[in-house]
Amino acid sequence: MAQTMEEARRAQQAGADEATGQAQAAKAKRGKKLKVKKGKGKAEGEPGAEGEAAAKRKLGPKKLLLLAVALAAIAAVATSVLLPGEDADAEPEEGAILEVAQLTANLGGEELRYARVGFAVVAAADVETSEVERRFPLLQDAAISQIGAMTPEELHGEEGIDRLREALTERAREIYPDGEVLRVAITELLVQ
Repeated sequence: MAQTMEEARRAQQAGADEATGQAQAAKAKRGKKLKVKKGKGKAEGEPGAEGEAAAKRKLGPKKLLLLAVALAAIAAVATSVLLPGEDADAEPEEGAILEVAQLTANLGGEELRYARVGFAVVAAADVETSEVERRFPLLQDAAISQIGAMTPEELHGEEGIDRLREALTERAREIYPDGEVLRVAITELLVQ
């Protein structure tokens, strides 16, 4: 009886090997290589084998969390290294504040009135101050022209100071086109 059980097992193994061989031959004819999984009796590509392979590859919650953290870290490093100049909207760092002048100029309008204006420029942090100071006469000339074109009413109050500051800043940016001067600060304004 032991011999018949042994013969039955051999026959069963031979049948399984023959079935696997036939499946491999059919796949080979179609140009696909077949892999036989040991102990399962199924080849990849056979029905049921894909589900088992997917179940083995499934990531647990801890592995998914670690993977997400690693990908986020890689993305952050890549962004900061590969795109350092991407923050173009950020304003340049302010450097020295350089007193330009205190000017007295006649104002426009029907009455003879004048304004005394003191102003300074805020230079960019990486700029040599001597280069900025070298063009102060041009900035003073532009300021006298700008103040002379304004009326006493245009210089009145906080809005008038803001208007003058913006106009002088615009003129300064024309004189310093490479961004040496960031803005103009009004240090004194007296209208008589």
